[in-house]
Amino acid sequence: MAPERCSVLFIEDNSQFRRRIRRKYLSRCAVTELSNGAGLSEVLRTGKYHFILMDYQLPGTSGEELVRLAREMQYHGAIVAISSSEYYNRLLLRAGADTAVLKREAYLLPRMIRQGLSIAQARWGVADCNFEPK
Repeated sequence: MAPERCSVLFIEDNSQFRRRIRRKYLSRCAVTELSNGAGLSEVLRTGKYHFILMDYQLPGTSGEELVRLAREMQYHGAIVAISSSEYYNRLLLRAGADTAVLKREAYLLPRMIRQGLSIAQARWGVADCNFEPK
């Protein structure tokens, strides 16, 4: 059976950055967006996502808290951190993210997403998806 289309939860407060990443790398994915952490629990309860792409600095919370919440809720898909700082990415990885990339190196995002998906599939046996950036 062929892998299904990737479903992504993208958590990022900068709308211009979200649009750029969606257009350049996620155009063939089903994407749900959150501009902050509010509603994460509900979105994870009601949706199925192959991976979460998230920033660290978010209004009212940190990506670190959201990674922990997702893992506590038994989210077994990949979590890919994308932040402006190596320090923030390290915090996200320690909290349970699978891979990380700096925003200024977003061209590496497809490789980091594939790596995160491979990690999640090996660790949890989650369904594969057909991640093909534009």
